[in-house]
Amino acid sequence: MLGSFFAFLVAIFIAEICAGVFIYFQKETLESLIEKSVEETVLQKYMYNSSSASVHTFDKVQEEMGCCGSKGPKDWARSVFNNPESRDREIGVIVSNQKYNIPRSCCRYRLSIIVR
Repeated sequence: MLGSFFAFLVAIFIAEICAGVFIYFQKETLESLIEKSVEETVLQKYMYNSSSASVHTFDKVQEEMGCCGSKGPKDWARSVFNNPESRDREIGVIVSNQKYNIPRSCCRYRLSIIVR
C-alpha cells in the first residue's frame, strides 16, 4: 500500500514537472490564446444583466488581478456591455472621447490609475 502511494506521488510530481516545462516553452502561444479569449469575453459575451457563471468568474478575475479588459478599460467601449443590441462590430470611426460604461469589477483598476 505504501509503495503504491509512493508510485502515485512520484507520477504526479513528474506530471507537474512536465506541465511546467510545457508551459515555459509554449508561453507566447498560451499568452495569445488567453488574450484572445479575454477579448472575446469582453466584446461579445459579457452582458450587463446576465447572471451566468462566466460573467461572475470574469468579474472575480478582474477584481483579484486588478485588470480591466484585455488591454485596458477602453476595450469596454466596443463591448455588448455598452450596446447589447449590436453584437456585430461596427464599421466606421470610433470617437476617442466617447463615453462608455465599465463593469464594477474594473473599479479597482480605475482607482489605481487615478491614485498614481
